[in-house]
Parts: sequence; structure tokens; C-alpha cells
Amino acid sequence: MPGKDSYISAPRYGYDFVVATTQQSINATMLTFLASRQEPVAYICYIADSAGKPERIDYNELKKRAHGTDPFGLPGTVDPNSTEFRNLLSARFLMGIRAQLGIPKVSDPTKVPDVVSLGADTSAVNFNMLCSDFVIVKLDPGSGYNPASWFRASQPKDAPWIFSSKVDLRLSTVGKSAYSTLPPDVQAQIKNMSGTAFSVQQLLFDLTNARLAGLPNISGIAPGTVEYSVLQQYFIGAYYTQLSKEGQPLLGCSIVQQTAEAATMTLTNMNLQVCPLVDSNGQPIPNPDSQQADLATLNYLCAADGGNLPPPVPFKWNWVDKAGASDHHGILSINRNTLANYFRQQMRFYVPRVCLQPNVRVWQDGITTWYQWGFSSGQSPTVTTPLATDPPLINTTVLKYSWNSARAYDEAGVNGALGAMELRSSFDMTVQFTDTRIIITQQLVVWLYAKVAATSSSANVYDKTITDTFTFGINAHGKLEAKPSTPDIKDNSKNADTNPFENFFTQFNDLTRNIKDWTKALVSQSQRNIPVDTVRDYVFPGGQTFTFKDARFSDYQDLTASITYADPGKSFTVPAAPLNPK
Repeated sequence: MPGKDSYISAPRYGYDFVVATTQQSINATMLTFLASRQEPVAYICYIADSAGKPERIDYNELKKRAHGTDPFGLPGTVDPNSTEFRNLLSARFLMGIRAQLGIPKVSDPTKVPDVVSLGADTSAVNFNMLCSDFVIVKLDPGSGYNPASWFRASQPKDAPWIFSSKVDLRLSTVGKSAYSTLPPDVQAQIKNMSGTAFSVQQLLFDLTNARLAGLPNISGIAPGTVEYSVLQQYFIGAYYTQLSKEGQPLLGCSIVQQTAEAATMTLTNMNLQVCPLVDSNGQPIPNPDSQQADLATLNYLCAADGGNLPPPVPFKWNWVDKAGASDHHGILSINRNTLANYFRQQMRFYVPRVCLQPNVRVWQDGITTWYQWGFSSGQSPTVTTPLATDPPLINTTVLKYSWNSARAYDEAGVNGALGAMELRSSFDMTVQFTDTRIIITQQLVVWLYAKVAATSSSANVYDKTITDTFTFGINAHGKLEAKPSTPDIKDNSKNADTNPFENFFTQFNDLTRNIKDWTKALVSQSQRNIPVDTVRDYVFPGGQTFTFKDARFSDYQDLTASITYADPGKSFTVPAAPLNPK
């Protein structure tokens, strides 16, 4: 069962919600995205400064200085005496790279390498930067006995150039994370709180950030070749070093932060965590095979509505198993206590109305004893959130209200010889999470004691229990769809009657029934069944990124749902690169 072991309310965790997606799904979705969208084309150009050292120049500015000559438009062989060559030479052009993130040209798509390998360390996620286009051009002005020359090379089909690096995905300003060294505006771009927070587009943006990534290694190009030396000197050297200082993404990768669907919770803080597959003891499996490695998850640890975000702690369970990986991409889990607080907010106006403090007055006027009573609503109950317990001794109650009024008593005559009256009220309500049901049970009791002359009696003149059960599902957009059953109403109200003989002389039964009828009429207006919109109004976060199904409570009452990445080729907009496109 997906997410059955989720226990993020445990004291060692405490995240408001967690989004966990598998390595397998990230790679499949990332490749789909790269294949279906045109990432911006990046142009990286260098000229020689007055001292002959490389200086980066804007692509359009270079063409302007070169009288309109485009270095990437020239073939592999160029005559040094040609106008184009002389234009570039006069502009002091040294070299240029044209690159575009995407799927390399391969005959067999299955040979395309994975983009991400999570491993076991969030500070060192393996990232392979793939390019659909990669062109190198280089002008050697010549010197001494070496003639001027031109060089051009491009990534060949079926032999892609891959830039591999270790990326630090710890999104924390505490400790020695790479993220903590970024400028605040770049931190805000990476720790994206918009509707695309959990998207592969955002992840790609994070993975390509030069400050987060370690120095890349190049594969697919033989060391010692012109291509290799150019990439080492200019791309990994000058270009990478510059972007690392600025905290900018490689090759102009960027995304648009979008406004999320109207989720019930607002994401306000987030960190990332890698969790490899664990064994039955909650320990990472040593030396996992490829299938086990694919089940490792990248976990978004989230705080909502300004709440505290605890530090990352390894989970002792697997979010997705082998069977589940063929059906969905991951799990979204909402902390039982966070969800319980949602219901607490939903009930904040209703519950005080049925927490009643009675008041009574009994007095003698001539030969008549008078009785007066009433209730003050709006009292404050005791509210508790019971802790989750380990199966099989499962405590499904996540929220509990309790109210017991103070004693309301008065009497006439010595020790109530002429009459007495006492009223007490209590209210209890529980909210339970179990399987695919939310059960809300409430009981309101009013106890009466009355004495007329020597006749007295007591009873729960109002005692009603209402149980509302909501069986829920979830639609593809993450909104709970609840179906209420017919409320189960038990009315155990009693009459505080006495026997007919005593009643003949005292009219005791008329008094107590009058009190009961009045109390019941008043209280019945307050106590009601819980409306279905209390459940239906709940919307999961991440609705722009995922489709949802199979919502249910875990063994520890976290609300979980299976998630699948929405079509990444249609759901988001990727704007032009900050570098100038061709």
C-alpha cells in the first residue's frame, strides 16, 4: 500500500508535508521534458583583451565588432585571408561555444544516460548535463612560425559529450552547504515557493547552478584533443568559474515561477533530502543494484504557513516499492498533526457554540417557589492532539475536544427545603483518521437535578451523540472528494420524572419536562452534523506538478496520495535565456 508507513508526525521528523519522488521517475520525466521542449541556446564567446588574456563578450556585441560575421555560421575550414576570418580577427575573437540543454542525437534512445543519480548523500547528487547541440569554434591568430588557423567541432551523433558533476542540493543556510553561499535573490530562485516548486524544470534549474555543482568531468571527448583543451580552458575554466561566482545556472537554464492552485496549505520553507532504499531495519541497502538505486527518492521536506522546518533526518521506511514504481512516481504525505490543525481551524466557530455554561436561580416569593435557568455559549473547551501509536495498537484519534461546565446550583429555604435546582453540561468531540475515512463523533449532555418540596429527581435531559463519517477519494488535481454517509444520531435523553403520586401534589414532572423541552430546543439549534465541505474544501499542494490518486491514511494517520508527474512538456513555460539567442 503506497505510503502506509509514513510517520512524519514522529518527534524526530515534524515536517508539515513531504513530497517523495523516485530516481527512476525523475530521470524519465526529465528526459521527457528535455525531449519535448526547446531549452534556450547559450552562446559563450571570448575575445582577447589588451593584454591578450581571455575576456567574455556578449554574442551580439561580438558580431557587431566583427562587422556581422557569425563565428558559428562558418564551416570547419576557413581561409585565413577570407573576409569572415579577418572580421573575427579584427574583433580579437578567440573562441566560442554554442550549447543547448536537451537530448543528444542518438540512434538508440535507450542509450541516453540518466540525468540524475541520487546516491545516498544530498550534498553530492550525481548530475549528467546533456546537450542536444554543442559546437566549439576557435580562432588561432598565429605567431612566429605558426600560421593563423580556424577550428570547428560539434558533438557527434551517438557519441554525446557529457558533463558530469556532484551537486549539493542541501537548501539550508545553516552549515556549510553551497546554497548558503549564494546571494539572497539566487537563493529565492532555487528555493522556489511557487506552483513549480516540485517540478523537474525547477530541479533542472537547481542542478545546473554553477555554485551548487562541483567542477564537471567531461566524458565522450578524448583528453589531449583540441576539443578537450578548449573545454577545459574556457568552458570549465573561465565560464564555469564566472557563473560559480555569480551563482548562475549553466547554459542559461531558467524557469518561470508560477502561482499554484489554491492549495489549503501555503509552502513557506523547504529543504531537499536524498533517501536510498532501506532494509527492514530502516538501514540503507549497501551496494544497491540498478533497480534498487532507481527506488531511491528525492524528498522535498516542507513547512507550511510560516511553520518551523526541522532539519533533515533519514526516514526509516521506503516511500515507493518495486510494485508501486510501475504505477506512480512517488508519494505526497501530509502530517497527521498538520491535517488535524486544519480541522481544528474548521471547527473553531462551531465547537464553542455547543460548549455551554448553565446558570440557575431558585427563590421563594410568598408561598411560591420560582425556578429560572439558562445557558451561556461560547465557552473554551480543552483541545488535545493525541500522539500516534505503533501498529497494531493504533490510536486513530487525531483531535479531541472536551468541555465540562462548572456546577450551576441554587436553592430556596434551608438546605433547599423549599426547592433546589442544579444543571451541568458537557461536550466531547473526536476526529478520527482511518484508511479512507474521516470520522467525527460529538456528544452533548445536559444533566438536571430538580427538587420541589420533598420530591427530587435527576437525569440527562439532553444526551445526543452524532457521528459523521466521510469516505473520501482524491481527484487528479489533488482535491479531496468526500462522500458523507447518513449521520448516525443516538438520542439518549431522559425525563427527570417522579412517580404519579408525588407528581399529583407537586407538579414536579411538569417542571422538569418544561426544563427539558426548553433545553432541547435551545441546544438542538447549536448541535448539528458536520457539513461535507469541511472535508471537500481540502486541496493538496503540488497540483500544477502532479496528478493524484489513491488517497488514504497511513498506519500513523498521515494523509498520503500517490503522485505522478504531469506532462512536463505542456504544463510549464521556459523563457528565453539571459544570454542572447541566435
